[in-house]
Amino acid sequence: MKSEERRSLNGNICKICLLDESEKNDPLISPCDCTGSMRFVHLRCIQHWLRSKLNINQHPNIVTIFWSSLNCELCKQMLPLNITWEGREICLLPFKERIGDSYVILESFSRDQETTGLHFIGLSKNEEFKIV
Repeated sequence: MKSEERRSLNGNICKICLLDESEKNDPLISPCDCTGSMRFVHLRCIQHWLRSKLNINQHPNIVTIFWSSLNCELCKQMLPLNITWEGREICLLPFKERIGDSYVILESFSRDQETTGLHFIGLSKNEEFKIV
């Protein structure tokens, strides 16, 4: 069966890549309020799109990640950072940056209490850390 015929039968296509294939590690999910043909997106497609919206600054012991908006561009709903899929927690915004085994995470908020950034501060075993 041709790809176009499969789309018309089940209607589930990714609104980013426009493909209808779904794999166990890359399912079609609906993380926002979009409906109809724009409802679904592949997990990897949304992760890649969200990552493109990040501003990442790396220093030896600090990684700072900021974003201005993580809203769906169609329905305007704030996208969650995590979803539950088939009983497992999946991060929609995976961070590849590493700072070590021990670290502290500080979260930045906007005035309307939406998260706008994360600060990962690496801790070494002999280093003192104070927040004043």
